[in-house]
Amino acid sequence: MKRRYPLFFLISLACLASCSEQPEPGKQVLITEGFSNRVLDAYWLYLPRDYSMEKKWPIIMFLQGGDASASPNPNTVQNGGPVYHFLNQQKNLPDSFLIVNPHMRTGSREQRQWFNNADGLAQIIDQTIKQYNADPNRVYLTGESRGGHGTWGVAKRHPNKFAAIVPIAGAISCKSNCDQITDLPIWIIHNHEDPVVDYEYPQTAVSYFQNQLNRSFMETDRLDAQGIQKSASVFTTFKSDQHGGAGGKVYSSHGFYSWLLTKRRN
Repeated sequence: MKRRYPLFFLISLACLASCSEQPEPGKQVLITEGFSNRVLDAYWLYLPRDYSMEKKWPIIMFLQGGDASASPNPNTVQNGGPVYHFLNQQKNLPDSFLIVNPHMRTGSREQRQWFNNADGLAQIIDQTIKQYNADPNRVYLTGESRGGHGTWGVAKRHPNKFAAIVPIAGAISCKSNCDQITDLPIWIIHNHEDPVVDYEYPQTAVSYFQNQLNRSFMETDRLDAQGIQKSASVFTTFKSDQHGGAGGKVYSSHGFYSWLLTKRRN
């Protein structure tokens, strides 16, 4: 007779070497071991409420913005980005993702940039895929402010790791390596009068993609614009003079998650 083990037991075995606590569906767990990067010291992992090892799950990696991304306490990134809305069960969002919120130690300004820790982030993704039966063809990267810069930079360093990226309020330079992500689905989101990260950054990037790489972008001021789900290149501008706020709109939007789920690596 074939012995059956409960899901919690199987997850516990998979996580034994790398979890500070045991993960449970519908909750987060802080993982502090199992990767070698010296700047990245922990990450939070969320499992969907109906999580099972019997199917493959997409991953959203969220890169925190501001000083909260690098601090003595990893709790500063715990509730950032999409996971906040899933933990609070808002708007019946599709609870179909493993959500990873990495954290950096304090250090120099250069060390505390996500794009300078791209290899370590890729290692976290690989570990999550292996231990939790995640789908390597459906890994999505997003972040706001410093996390937006990081989304661009990490994707340029590991373009084959992601099925889509969504940089929010992020700075980018296409002086190098933008051709590495020319085939990667991208949804750029920015406030028009952002006083911290100038609107010129995404504008210049879109112009580069269009003029140098022959890649057209759908430009809109809405998250639910007609045709957006079928587009692999979207540039959404909000009429706001704030640096923050765009992320909250995006991560509480059903359309954002639906768009991600239409994208996968070949």
